[in-house]
Amino acid sequence: MLDELRVAVEELSRGYGWLPAGAAALLLEDRAPRYWPVSASLTLSVGAHAPARAAVRLEIESWVGPSVVAAAYGRVRDELHGRPGRPLSVATVERAAFAHDYRLARPNATWSETQAAWNEAHPDAAVRNYRAFRQSSVRVWRTVLRGPDRLPT
Repeated sequence: MLDELRVAVEELSRGYGWLPAGAAALLLEDRAPRYWPVSASLTLSVGAHAPARAAVRLEIESWVGPSVVAAAYGRVRDELHGRPGRPLSVATVERAAFAHDYRLARPNATWSETQAAWNEAHPDAAVRNYRAFRQSSVRVWRTVLRGPDRLPT
């Protein structure tokens, strides 16, 4: 009898995408399992010579609307970072990458020098205040590199 239950649970799990516990609850308690049209998984990886990274993978039924997808992603992202976060813009990430590379190549460079180098290389995206340049760069580094202990000085 238990073997038949196991087989039935496996078939329901595969056929309907339910968790095995939900399929068992249906068979044993006549209680319908919850169905989630959006599921999320998180992959964390840390390399010796690469920054830590966190990748979110969403599996979404095709009929789910974009607002539900955005809300699901936002919840996973907030959980990952432990707080609601502002999305990083491409321009902010580009400035932070420039600052990272510039300061690694020139360990004694000041933030004012780093900002001046950015402005010279990118006059159409110049930043007026070196403090704002530093603050946004550090914010990106904390988000991407996962903590102040991995930040360039």
